[in-house]
Amino acid sequence: MSTEGIRSIKQHLEEEMEYCPPDEANDAAWDRAVFNAEEARRRYDRILNAR
Repeated sequence: MSTEGIRSIKQHLEEEMEYCPPDEANDAAWDRAVFNAEEARRRYDRILNAR
């Protein structure tokens, strides 16, 4: 994957993490989604820093 592609995905993840869930009923699913987004961001950061 190109550096630009990785940066695009990283930007999308950052935008997703700024979104507020509509209600508290989805807290567990939201927590998992945020954790997964943060983990993906860490992985992409490592990939970018390795280049």
